[in-house]
Amino acid sequence: RPPSDAMSRRVARLASQLGVRPPRIAMLPGRLPPMVWGAISPLLVLPEGIETGTNDEGLDTLLMHELAHIRRGDPWVRWLEAAALGPWWW
Repeated sequence: RPPSDAMSRRVARLASQLGVRPPRIAMLPGRLPPMVWGAISPLLVLPEGIETGTNDEGLDTLLMHELAHIRRGDPWVRWLEAAALGPWWW
């Protein structure tokens, strides 16, 4: 489901502080770790209820951590690792 307006604004504010474009956000049911998915158009995946289960400072820290992955280009590194692993697997 889409994020709340408050979550969208929070992510946009933090992304601006890091100098990255705000990613798309998906809120998923269940217990899952926050993560960034995709390299070309990153998707920030968050568990539903994370806003109520974490205080503001903790939530900002968690979101900054995920946004730092985008800033460093980690999703591209994961694709490179997968491409390199393929030939070595066999």
